[in-house]
Amino acid sequence: MTALNIRSSLAPKALLAVLALSALAGGQSASGQTPLPPQQAYPYEITADANEITLRFAVLDGYYLYREKFEFDVEGGGVVLGEPRFPQGLIHSDEFFGEQEIYRFEFDIAVPYTRTAAVDEI
Repeated sequence: MTALNIRSSLAPKALLAVLALSALAGGQSASGQTPLPPQQAYPYEITADANEITLRFAVLDGYYLYREKFEFDVEGGGVVLGEPRFPQGLIHSDEFFGEQEIYRFEFDIAVPYTRTAAVDEI
């Protein structure tokens, strides 16, 4: 079985994909309260068709993700990932990371792939 790992820093395992979002968050919520757990602040869905994996985010108001922190790889072989397609983000001046492209609210990331061997699931 091939597992797609999607690293970007803040969520649990979903299907066979793992979205790890560590250090992507934009700090506290807009209200200044303690930040929500990643699974609540950065909800997402993963879907796939024969050629592409799509991650659909619905980031809560007051939170954001850094484009630069996303990584995608495959464990187990049989699949080669193409270049991810990101939407246009917003430019944000971050006190720790400097000028960064970020994503807020709803957005999709498409990751094309090809099978190089018999793979039952992605």
